[in-house]
Amino acid sequence: MHDILLAWSEAGDTGPLSALALAGFTLFALAVVLAVWRTLRATAGGDPQKDRRLFLLLVIVAGFAVRVAVAALFRMNDQNTVIAPDEETFDGNAALFAGWLRGEQPLRLSPRYLRSSQVGYFYFVGFLYYLFGHEPFVAVLANCLIGAVTALPVYRIAERLGGQAAARPATVLATFFPSVLLWSALLIRDSLVVFVLMLIVDAQMRLAERFGLLRLLRLGLCLILLGTLRQYLFLLMALSAAVSLLVGRAGRIGPALLKGVAAILLIAVIMRVAGFGLWEMERASLADLNLQRKYSASVESAQGSFRPEVDISSPGRAIAWLPVGVAYFLFAPFPWQVLSGRQKFGLPDVICFYLLLPAVIRGILVAVRRRLRESVMLLLMVVSITVLYALVEGNVGIVFRHRAQVLVPFMIFAGLGIAAGRERAAAASKAVAAPKVGVAGVRP
Repeated sequence: MHDILLAWSEAGDTGPLSALALAGFTLFALAVVLAVWRTLRATAGGDPQKDRRLFLLLVIVAGFAVRVAVAALFRMNDQNTVIAPDEETFDGNAALFAGWLRGEQPLRLSPRYLRSSQVGYFYFVGFLYYLFGHEPFVAVLANCLIGAVTALPVYRIAERLGGQAAARPATVLATFFPSVLLWSALLIRDSLVVFVLMLIVDAQMRLAERFGLLRLLRLGLCLILLGTLRQYLFLLMALSAAVSLLVGRAGRIGPALLKGVAAILLIAVIMRVAGFGLWEMERASLADLNLQRKYSASVESAQGSFRPEVDISSPGRAIAWLPVGVAYFLFAPFPWQVLSGRQKFGLPDVICFYLLLPAVIRGILVAVRRRLRESVMLLLMVVSITVLYALVEGNVGIVFRHRAQVLVPFMIFAGLGIAAGRERAAAASKAVAAPKVGVAGVRP
């Protein structure tokens, strides 16, 4: 976070090119979504499995194409360095790792990462540099592909919760949501983080359905991968997975307890062997979170800091700030507070989220009422990440960046809400069309 804030504070405004790039990728994404939707409607009604495969293929191909177009557009206008100035951090450390693989130099990452385990993305990009040479756009293309392929776990999760009627809109929304699309078209780790988060939710759901050693190991491998990217997310997701596995059906506490205990033991082994999350746990205090928030809110150059005077160093103050912090995290930048060219990139994001908010709320209610046990992991993930970021963040730029981690699960809930709305509309239409029957059973 320190590198991102420092780079944002030093970068200049984006000027008219930002508006052009913003309009370009938004309109192109909209056109592709409409084309995909028309194609899907034309092919519906055949074999369900074939329709499912065709749907996912079209969404992945379209999602990849849009991301490549966005990435090329930004790089041609040098907007990538303005939107994500910390690309330099990932590129530089990846180049050092590639040089180590070629035997040209000892492995010397940036001082901040020398003794850190959060180097997975450096190694991933560095391996690509080792294979293809120092070509950053190759790594960007890999991000574009990862962002598009995220449609697969999203579809599986939404289908478990609401069937195909919920899975299709959820997958399209998650694939083409503006900020999710934007961050996966740059040389940063966010695309891979979101993909792994969805893999963990999918792995937890599979393990909850039926216990198996391979399913347990799959969950563990996904958590390890996340630990090499963001360790505080590793802690949140590990805890969410363990708690959600302990939630069983009434009268079947034994199997749920077995799954939960197995997951807890696996997580304990990972933390013991790899050391994931230990540093964060040692410093998990409101005083430390308050220092992080003070720093993020102190960056004034980007015109994105908010409420720098807030103090969350005590439980009472943290609770008092939390509702306001949640509002900033979910809805900022507010349209009337856009002050810089960079913040204009957040406008399509918040407007889309505002429009989808009724469907999101309806979907959460449907999940809680109908599929609570299955949706516990997704709900815990959204709540824990939202609360953490709502407490520690004081800069709109970082809010915009990190919000993508919860937007994808929110789009799953939006899919559930859309499906429920269509179901209710269809039921109302049938009720209106049904013939009225008199007392004697004869139509009047």
